[in-house]
Amino acid sequence: MSITAVLGNFDGVHIGHRELLRTARETGGRVVVFTFDTLSPGYITSPELRRELLLLYGADEVVTRPFEAVRTLSPDEFVKEILISELGADVAVCGYNYRFGFGREGDAQTLSELFGSVRVVPEVKYRGFPISSTEIRSLISSGKMKKAVGMLGHPFIIRGGVADGRHVGGRLGFPTANQRLDGVVPLPGAYAGYTVVDGVRYPSLTGISATPTVEKTPVHAETYIKGFTGSLYGRTVDVFLTGFLRKEKKFGSQEKLKEQLERDIMRIC
Repeated sequence: MSITAVLGNFDGVHIGHRELLRTARETGGRVVVFTFDTLSPGYITSPELRRELLLLYGADEVVTRPFEAVRTLSPDEFVKEILISELGADVAVCGYNYRFGFGREGDAQTLSELFGSVRVVPEVKYRGFPISSTEIRSLISSGKMKKAVGMLGHPFIIRGGVADGRHVGGRLGFPTANQRLDGVVPLPGAYAGYTVVDGVRYPSLTGISATPTVEKTPVHAETYIKGFTGSLYGRTVDVFLTGFLRKEKKFGSQEKLKEQLERDIMRIC
């Protein structure tokens, strides 16, 4: 079987990236994604989660390398050493704005000239807006979660281990799963979404917060999982954010906070 190499960074695995995968599937070959496992500040998806999404959306295999391992390769060396020698590719697929090689010297045209069999995917838009990982990061950090989710083609996912917290939510009647945030940080506030635990999907309310009502702490996620009972401490959980409800604010008392949480929970059901 022939091999089709799909090239890019794939942060977020958004609908533009899915178009690359769709184009690759059309070749009839084995679809192998080549990307980097080096994380940039404010990344949308971790390498592990990115791999899962790429496989879910059509890749047969995901090959990753540290950026530093290939950054000094010229465009010609990249084609010979990575595309031909390592991947054994017969066809390459990339986006219209793809750059590669030392100093980002190569582009889609360069790739076509050096490799020959290349399919270049044109710009993909969401409701008239160009899609990019940079734009999606900006949307997430400014609280425009619905538009970000539209561009991603899937909810924004918080994956992380559940840590013991201060149990403030539990004392108010709303126990939460507390997770450290890495990568891009959504605008502090309340978000609607869902959480999957042992294959069961539960509506959930997530607060991205430095908990100003209680004490100043690093930004983190606290998720109330409606209908779930049990302990998640020490487990890795995926929390899916679908929409922004309100900005974070300081409450004069825990009773006021409880009242607001009750209103928020009514909006996620």
